[in-house]
Amino acid sequence: MTAAGTAWLPAPGWYPDPSNSGNLRWWDGDAWTEHVSTAAHRATPPTAIAPPSMAEYIPMASFTRPAPSAQNLTRSQRDWEIRRNNVMAYVGLVLALISLLINPFAIISILAIIFSGIGVARAQALQGQRVTGRGTAITGLIIGIAGLFLLLWLVSIHVRQLF
Repeated sequence: MTAAGTAWLPAPGWYPDPSNSGNLRWWDGDAWTEHVSTAAHRATPPTAIAPPSMAEYIPMASFTRPAPSAQNLTRSQRDWEIRRNNVMAYVGLVLALISLLINPFAIISILAIIFSGIGVARAQALQGQRVTGRGTAITGLIIGIAGLFLLLWLVSIHVRQLF
């Protein structure tokens, strides 16, 4: 195999005809041609040159059906793609939204910030894909920070009322 992933093919020349063992057939470097020579016309005895082999078998395990472009996805399809490609962004956003309602000791806000930060980093790694979840991760990061500041603001109000 070459670096480009294509199979190595022999140089152009006369090779034993794969369909008739007594003749030679011209190989042009890419495919067999219609030019055939009988064995009687050979000037030199044939060397041990094997006919070109079939291209190396490459399993298509990674083959998937072509998916529609990101612009043609419905909202639910985009949501599913984000959850599939970047779970951390989705979890960060959900934790950030929960932190606006329930946020004991700012644990949920901090977790939302951590998961969303990981989601932003994961979105960078998914840069070439259709849906990376970058917007979801950034939204989770912003809402998580807002939840943290909201908690700090509420605590400061309660502390001021105590003194």
